[in-house]
Amino acid sequence: MSVRRVAALAAIALVLAGLGYCAYWFHAAAGLRKGIEAWAENRRAENWIVGWDSLSVDGFPLSLTLTMESPAVTTPDGRSWQVGHLVAVASPLTPNRFTLDMSGRHHLGWSTGAATVDSERMQVAVTLDRHGRTQELTLVASEVDWADEDGIRLEAGTLAATWATTTQDPGGDINFSVAAQDIHWPTMPTLPLEPRIRLMETQGRLVHGLPETLSAEAVAGWSADGGMVELEHLTLDWAPLALEAQGTLSLGPDGQPRATLSTRMRGIAPLMDRLADNGVLPADTAQSAKIVLMLMSRPDSQGRPAVPVPVSLQDGEVYLGSARVAQLPPVKWP
Repeated sequence: MSVRRVAALAAIALVLAGLGYCAYWFHAAAGLRKGIEAWAENRRAENWIVGWDSLSVDGFPLSLTLTMESPAVTTPDGRSWQVGHLVAVASPLTPNRFTLDMSGRHHLGWSTGAATVDSERMQVAVTLDRHGRTQELTLVASEVDWADEDGIRLEAGTLAATWATTTQDPGGDINFSVAAQDIHWPTMPTLPLEPRIRLMETQGRLVHGLPETLSAEAVAGWSADGGMVELEHLTLDWAPLALEAQGTLSLGPDGQPRATLSTRMRGIAPLMDRLADNGVLPADTAQSAKIVLMLMSRPDSQGRPAVPVPVSLQDGEVYLGSARVAQLPPVKWP
């Protein structure tokens, strides 16, 4: 066979492959759009409110890029979400893996309140399993600002989180990690710590996944079935305190959080001084506690003196060992 004939056949094959890919891309783009519209119609049939100002799919030939302007969702129980602009990007060859860009202002609502979340950058990478359920999720955000109608405001300079199911069963365990820097927390007179958390890192496992909703009934049922958070590692730099910890978080019968942690702390001396200044501990008790705790100090993983102290949370009270050191506001479940 001549070289010219081989070249001609190769060119024809390339043209046919290109035409086939074009057909596949447009079929996938149409399927994506129809899938979103079908999902919305199914939710509306269940009394959801779902809508957007515009929806488009482009990105040919290298990606499937779905753009929605002002998407908004409201569930029958009153939970709502809206953002000004959403972009989802996936490879045509792996449509079950995609990235969402949701930077901007989010409006959140629930039966008892509402909040806004602003972010300079918010991107989410998602992997779906063969049933269309979320298998893995990674969130990266910066300059995040939460403000609710009760006047509570939280800010974070950077935020990163991962989420991965350990089984395809809906009630399976979930592995997670969270890292945040430069968190600004509301000032609480009963909490002897600065309103800024320099660093928080944690990783662990959600036993029995998450409750179906965050309603009081669903959360109580999840907890009664053994739902809890197992913290494999926690690092916290919250002046004047710095600690490393592991332990468990759960909910009591009243739906309020409980915690049992084994920790190694630095900054015990200035913390005791603040507890005395705030009237939480008598001055002589704080001074004695400083001496005893410092005598218990041992080098941490970086050779710095750290004190092993059990920390617990029960009935809204935070305890270092047997000493009550702070009171936290109750969690209000919808």
